[in-house]
Amino acid sequence: MLREAKRQNKTYQRHAFEILGQYSKARTDLDLASTVLDIVFPVVEDLVASEDKMDVDGKDDKVGTTLRDDIISFSIAASGQSFTILTWQNEDIASIIEGFLNLLVKGNCIQSRQTALATMTALGTVFNAVNDGIVMKLQKKQVKVTTSLQELLFQSLYPSYGVDFKLQRAKVMYVVAGLPNGREVLQERLAAEISSEPSDVVREELKQARSRLI
Repeated sequence: MLREAKRQNKTYQRHAFEILGQYSKARTDLDLASTVLDIVFPVVEDLVASEDKMDVDGKDDKVGTTLRDDIISFSIAASGQSFTILTWQNEDIASIIEGFLNLLVKGNCIQSRQTALATMTALGTVFNAVNDGIVMKLQKKQVKVTTSLQELLFQSLYPSYGVDFKLQRAKVMYVVAGLPNGREVLQERLAAEISSEPSDVVREELKQARSRLI
């Protein structure tokens, strides 16, 4: 499976990365988090670079938007799904989480609803599992984690992505609010988010996040 995921054909990668995530999630006897990151990050980086190059020199050598968004979204999903019990026991877990966040930030350089939704799902999956022991190991990475979470949780296009996305994002905020750096990540923005949110369901979830700030 890992060999198949390393193939360079972009059309194939769309399907291979989706299966890679399912495989990584099923293999609870393995810690594949670093391996998955090593496979998907260069691909995402290349897609973002191709997009940037198109913007600069006008040459259209990028893949189609739908294929691009599928590959990035499945890359993010696969990374989130690759965290197993063995991953959380890894002594280098802080660096693995840092790499995971780097992937999400890089993928979201190209803004799309599909990528953003995959990002919120992956963030929820990973940070729901962060316990006190992991928090201690993340202390040296706290500035990086805080900056990355702020960048991922607050982007200008998010209000246009629909209630289902905003609800998923609000649930992630609730999780983040329980972290020691949750106040630093959310405090300055959360009140404005609540006051401007038209959906009662999303607004209530945001209020729950605010009440959890420690």
